[in-house]
Amino acid sequence: MSEPLTDRQRRVLDRVESEPTDADIDDVEALVEVACRRPEAEGADAASAVSRVASEQPALLVERIDSVLPLFAVDDTNVRSRAMNIVTILAEAEPSRLADTTAVANVQQAITDRDKWNRAFAAEALAEIAIAAPELVDTEILPTLARRLDSEEFTDARAQ
Repeated sequence: MSEPLTDRQRRVLDRVESEPTDADIDDVEALVEVACRRPEAEGADAASAVSRVASEQPALLVERIDSVLPLFAVDDTNVRSRAMNIVTILAEAEPSRLADTTAVANVQQAITDRDKWNRAFAAEALAEIAIAAPELVDTEILPTLARRLDSEEFTDARAQ
């Protein structure tokens, strides 16, 4: 069992969950640290809070996207799916600013995630990114994406 959240981590999580518009980059980095180090619900909650910040303040996150990318390497499937959600939000809001990053490449790699739900989520996220900002999606991934979207696995995951 891991250590409980520190008082600061708990305050940041609670504050950002209730008011994502008030978050700053230090808050985002603190939440990413929690998400990366906590396999239990607190990690997923922290990643969800970062996702809410992305929705409310995309410019803040896209400016420091490298701070968010470690979420793709976390073992927890919920944290990885939140990472894909964050990149999708940013691609829709600030596509030109993601062009020189590895953010969308991380989503593309997730299409082969070990978790079938995350593979399905990656396929859906890439489809949304391709619609919003086709220039961000590597065209070589499109046949794989089409197969994933048309697969029984994707249909099963979407039904859940």
